[in-house]
Amino acid sequence: MLIQERLLERLTSQEAPRLLAGRLTTSIVISSIVNHLNGLLNTRRGSVQIDRAYGMPDLSNIAGSFAVGYSEMIQAEVLEQIVRYETRILSPQIAPVDETKEVITLKYELLGYVETDSDVRKPNRLSLYLRVNSAGRIAAEINHVS
Repeated sequence: MLIQERLLERLTSQEAPRLLAGRLTTSIVISSIVNHLNGLLNTRRGSVQIDRAYGMPDLSNIAGSFAVGYSEMIQAEVLEQIVRYETRILSPQIAPVDETKEVITLKYELLGYVETDSDVRKPNRLSLYLRVNSAGRIAAEINHVS
């Protein structure tokens, strides 16, 4: 059986099944992934007692740190966390996205595949945008699922 939701989400759906009524399996899985990424990528590394490697390094001074290689370092750290802690995304890849309208924001596109119970033979292609703001917060949002 494919684990589609995180433990607390599964417990909530058992207690209040109407919250998920009418939603497609793919929608539930993608929503769960986005919620987990928003938590994972905004947790300070070393703050989780059970796993000191969980989370990102301090990115709070990102506005003053646009030195050469800094964007690539963030990209590598994000990819490492996703490979290690969000295994529902298969073959993840991250690429920077040039966006001229937001000066103090870094934007990446996360590409990968997600399996759901509805069609295990053909995984869904997933595209998420990851925005890193000047305070070092990372926001994951759905770009496209096919």
